[in-house]
Amino acid sequence: MKSMRRAVATLKDRPGTASLLVLALVAAHVVAARRWPRFDTAGLVHDADELVSVYMGLAGVAALMAVLAGVLVVVFSTITGDEWSRVRELGGRSLTRNWASPIRSTLCASFLAVLSAILEQAGHGRLAWWTFEVAALVVVSAVIRILWLLNGLLRVQQDIDQAASQVRRRPSLANLQMPDTGASAPTRRSAAGLGA
Repeated sequence: MKSMRRAVATLKDRPGTASLLVLALVAAHVVAARRWPRFDTAGLVHDADELVSVYMGLAGVAALMAVLAGVLVVVFSTITGDEWSRVRELGGRSLTRNWASPIRSTLCASFLAVLSAILEQAGHGRLAWWTFEVAALVVVSAVIRILWLLNGLLRVQQDIDQAASQVRRRPSLANLQMPDTGASAPTRRSAAGLGA
């Protein structure tokens, strides 16, 4: 269980490792498809026009995800406040890697999907399919990373809001009612003056 958590933490912290895992998965699928034909998905669709439409559709989705990731980076970079500055400072290079990765990987996936369409039109259908598979898994990986980062940002903002609301709710000593215990008035006034 610990090793699984460590592996997930590595994938979260190092986007490059996640990209290598995607390539390894596709390579394993290619090997499995050559060895056991039932795993071969490259020949499922025979209509080249349909395949080109699918490939170009993925290119559009990947480009939209790249734009979304870019907007989120700009928003996160421009949020003001000491708490957010501290989050950016503590995140350091790991945070920079994680924010830059979805933009790079989705742009790369968009290029690979267009390349798949070109390869399909050129008559290299199997190579086009495996290139498309890499692009699709890269987009899925980027979407998961974007959602994970958004979840983290929302939790940070929630913590900041809760801390701010606790500070607002904390009563000052000046507003507290002192119980009437028969103490002299100057003593109550001096206790009330502590909160001033």
